[in-house]
Amino acid sequence: MGATFWIATGIFRFVRPTSRAGSYLGAALLLEGLLAGGLAAVGRHDVAFPFWLAMVAMTAASLCDSVARRVAWGILGVVWLLPYLSPTTYRMFLELSGFPVPRFALESVTLVLALPWFLFFEHLCCLPDVLLTGRPGRFWTWPVGAGLAAAAVGALVFNCLHPAYDEGHRVVVQVQESVDTGTSKVETSFSSQDTLRGVRLAGWNDTRLPDSTQASLSIPWNRIHLPDIGLEREVGTDEEIVRLRDPTSGSARLTALTVRSGRPFQVFRGNGWESTREYRRIFLPGAGGSQDVIRIRRGSSEALSSEAVISYEEDLLGLLPQAPGRTFRYSSRLRLSSRIP
Repeated sequence: MGATFWIATGIFRFVRPTSRAGSYLGAALLLEGLLAGGLAAVGRHDVAFPFWLAMVAMTAASLCDSVARRVAWGILGVVWLLPYLSPTTYRMFLELSGFPVPRFALESVTLVLALPWFLFFEHLCCLPDVLLTGRPGRFWTWPVGAGLAAAAVGALVFNCLHPAYDEGHRVVVQVQESVDTGTSKVETSFSSQDTLRGVRLAGWNDTRLPDSTQASLSIPWNRIHLPDIGLEREVGTDEEIVRLRDPTSGSARLTALTVRSGRPFQVFRGNGWESTREYRRIFLPGAGGSQDVIRIRRGSSEALSSEAVISYEEDLLGLLPQAPGRTFRYSSRLRLSSRIP
């Protein structure tokens, strides 16, 4: 990584060593503006906020004469972005959105977020105070490059001489289980960076997985045993209550309860009633199971549909995958749906 950074910054520094803002700072501001404007256009002002601050910091840095002040403004601009790149934020995104992360998504997001700041760094390296004094020039000398290249080759040789996996670094196999009670569909997928050969399902006829990095399995509906979970409706004097019956001692990781209709209905939210066509509530079940409810009001001719999506971090189907030198991580999802007349 250090050798790659040395080559990239060295090439960009000598391609256009200019004393003006030039294309580097302009391109950095343009990319940050596109990110902030795109997020604001879709209503995600909370996510767009650090990109607006980054534009302000870059602009303020371009108005300063001192290199130290320019660097300080750049640090202030990038600090606001760090909380959005934390592992906690990534986990919250996966759990709350339910959006599956496609292949190479993390690499692409990292490139998009880091490219404006790489261009801003090149802008600082092309300032006349930096070019004339040659202060950062010592970093781009051939001895430094040779040292970084030797370190990269040494790390490569060290990794080649050691096994990729051992008892301290086991192969991770992602197991995703999906159960849809509305369509009576049960699916399971397996994925790993290494081959799945050698993995057997002790809870499913001792089935062996193929010599591949991905595999899927369809299970007949009558062969599974689900916990006693369902959607209930309670009719009161002037309102109805929709709740999820989940007696499983808080084994669920996350639950999303949704009520929708083709016509507007009223839902109790906060301290008052609101009119909507779809209402979704996400909550974490407690130790005694799911207790949250949705209070609604509607006309006599308005039909409603309710849906609950429950996420687990356990083997919901009891497949019991086993293999030496592997760790299995489960992500199970149970979908319940019903129609309220």
